[in-house]
Amino acid sequence: MALPVQIKCITRNPRPDPHYPVIEIGGYTDRRWRIGIEDAIEHISDGTWSFYTKVDGRVRTIIVVSRNGRKFLETEREPGAPDDLMRLPECPAFDEDD
Repeated sequence: MALPVQIKCITRNPRPDPHYPVIEIGGYTDRRWRIGIEDAIEHISDGTWSFYTKVDGRVRTIIVVSRNGRKFLETEREPGAPDDLMRLPECPAFDEDD
């Protein structure tokens, strides 16, 4: 069974890319963590972890979506609803002690 992990921040792609607007996801439990999108996709696909967001009291599951042969992450939602993943704050820079 996949371990559920809350995503609390994202790192946006510095280059404008509508297919890859996020390059990392992150959060914190007892310490801050951050992983690349490719690793997150792999963890979801192999059932190791599942990810979710909590925005405005709504919990939404993160899913892997494939368009034009490219995989990326987005929140499972109703058509036309905003992607809560994109509403998360930018991940803070890691300090040397992190």
